[in-house]
Amino acid sequence: KMSTSQQANNDGDNNNNNSGGLFGGISSLVSWGYSMLQGEKKDLTTVRNEIAERARRDEKFAKSLVTFSVAWASLNGMLLPNAPKYSTLVAPISLVPFPFPRVCTHKAVDISPLFNLLYLRVSEDYDWLQQTLANAGKEDADFTGRLLKLHQHVISELKLKKKHRLAINRSDYMLHSTPEGFDIRQVEMNTIAASFGGLSSKLQQIHNYLNDRVHSQALTKEAIPMNLSAQNLPATMARAFHQFGDKEAVIVFVVQPGEKNFTDQYILQQELETRHKITTVRLSLAEIEDQTVVDEKSDIFIDNKKIALFYMRSGYTPNDYPTEKEWSARLKMEKSTAIVCPDIGTHLAGAKKVQQELARPGVLERFFPENDPAIASLRSVFAGLYSFDKSDAEATINRALSDPSKYVLKPQREGGGNNLYDSEMVKMIEESKGTTKLEAYILMERLFPPTAPSVMLRESEIYSTEAALAEFGAFGGLVITDDKIVMNQYLGFILRTKFSGINDGGVVAGNAYLDAVL
Repeated sequence: KMSTSQQANNDGDNNNNNSGGLFGGISSLVSWGYSMLQGEKKDLTTVRNEIAERARRDEKFAKSLVTFSVAWASLNGMLLPNAPKYSTLVAPISLVPFPFPRVCTHKAVDISPLFNLLYLRVSEDYDWLQQTLANAGKEDADFTGRLLKLHQHVISELKLKKKHRLAINRSDYMLHSTPEGFDIRQVEMNTIAASFGGLSSKLQQIHNYLNDRVHSQALTKEAIPMNLSAQNLPATMARAFHQFGDKEAVIVFVVQPGEKNFTDQYILQQELETRHKITTVRLSLAEIEDQTVVDEKSDIFIDNKKIALFYMRSGYTPNDYPTEKEWSARLKMEKSTAIVCPDIGTHLAGAKKVQQELARPGVLERFFPENDPAIASLRSVFAGLYSFDKSDAEATINRALSDPSKYVLKPQREGGGNNLYDSEMVKMIEESKGTTKLEAYILMERLFPPTAPSVMLRESEIYSTEAALAEFGAFGGLVITDDKIVMNQYLGFILRTKFSGINDGGVVAGNAYLDAVL
């Protein structure tokens, strides 16, 4: 079954070339940074590793790294909030860029528009989404179940469909060793509140600064590719805003009360306001319910200003819905004429269960024409994913218990800290035998990427390890008007590193560090 958006195989081709306007440098800038390194990679990695080792063993050198890093980060807004109100600390960052094979970053960049298109088509396939998530919704009734009911009410009962749509996704990958060399495997697809597009763009700058001031230009300027995510995410929002067609309207950033990652968000807001001259407002879900007004045309207003776009940086966890007021706000947004990023269909499309079902043989063919080369490209990055639905449960349980170290148990949750590994995974599976509880989870092949020595900064203290590993995330943006794809682009990237052996990869949670690609 194919949706109306599949015209993109023809109409959308021109949107995938990363050319024109502000975006007319993304592919070329990244490729230029990569091509300069052909034949140099081994030498650069050696130099980088020597810097990391020196920082681990030379206290004076390490102190100079901290001093210059804290100074640059403080002057350039690379901050996260501290416990006291209005107090900040330097964001957790790596002090040496991480070696990530160019062929792998290229692949993630090139495949980004295909994933945008796939998840658009999934979001439009009402019956498939409802059926795929039905069992998970029963077992996770208070969250996934509520989202499914909202989806059913908006699409099936009210027959609502947005004239304009915006998706800002981030597909995350880890390196995977194959007989032919390194490749990438997808960890997850984030369709809601994909963070760090703002702060990640500063990593190249701070590493180049350290290279000049501390490393005596040991790494070439071209060694660390430019990342334009802080420009391209707002530019994509601005494109959707202009499609909406009211230059006096505003964009609402939907945020959590007491937001911890506000600097990352403010970077995007500042770009919208200074470059694109678009007013932004920050509201929680509860404030949207209390402070916005909807007129007879379904236009929605805040302080007498029409809202063109809700950009959601909350709403992805049950904790964001403590009362019925937040659920009411979510419905209010969906029923309005405003663009919601993501709309309820796109939000559900990002569920772990959807990722697992898309990896089943034959499922991608539902969303792409037979023999479309996109199918092989997408399938090439899928990790092993397994279902606990009734017909699959016994085989999946046996797989997990036969060698627990090779798998991870994932619930239908976003935001980090939710996955179960090793003994915790085994305990959950053993306790759930004979029930349907595991239908709210998927089993995923555990990835073991290569490691490298690294030095990190957190709360102005330096930490070092002989074995760090990295996760690369590619941002993608999609703008649609009247079922026609207006824009489908790769937007930039995030690289996070963590100590090997640390399971969770959350930066704000304290387990990972923002990094730059070498």
